[in-house]
Amino acid sequence: ELIATTDYDVVVTDLRMPAVNGHTLALELLNRPARPVVVVLTGVTEPKLAKDLIARGVDDIIFKPVDQSILAAKVRALVDRRATWRPDEPLSDAPAIQSDYVAPAIASRAPVQDSGVVGGESDPSKRVKPALNPDDLANVMELIRLGKVSNRQLAEVIERIPPLAAEVFRVANGRLYNRTRKKVVDLEDALVRLGQVSTRNIALAMITSRA
Repeated sequence: ELIATTDYDVVVTDLRMPAVNGHTLALELLNRPARPVVVVLTGVTEPKLAKDLIARGVDDIIFKPVDQSILAAKVRALVDRRATWRPDEPLSDAPAIQSDYVAPAIASRAPVQDSGVVGGESDPSKRVKPALNPDDLANVMELIRLGKVSNRQLAEVIERIPPLAAEVFRVANGRLYNRTRKKVVDLEDALVRLGQVSTRNIALAMITSRA
């Protein structure tokens, strides 16, 4: 009743609710002219349902149990991003997230040095930039689209794509996703902060930029 008369910046909804289910509500919100950021918070771990919601445009799906501070940070980041990036704009036009963090040149679960450069190399001109294969990025996007991959499994895949891993670290340590300013050095932790939808968008942006 309220969304019929009020525009909201963000709506966080469960799926199982008494009067109308969250799937129906999410679709109604997504079809509004000035749609809000839509986040589904649920204990229903059904891959087909998650795949359907993501395909229809839901901004993020977060599964219970959830850390409330991480939930709040992710929702805040999504709202802040929407404030500067209209959903009808190409993803490649989204503003870059400013950060003073230097991502490691090679993804690793081991802690990196304060310089953010593996091996302690401090001269940017001597850093090796691994080649980026668009097919690798497409494979990551497909894994996320299918909705059957855990953050741990996804981290293991992204570790083998250093440019993508570096970008995931950069975004996860930016102001929008890292309010504590404590550097995230574990790839799985970075994926938890970002969510798989945002990770998919990063891969898509990299493909678009390369093209």
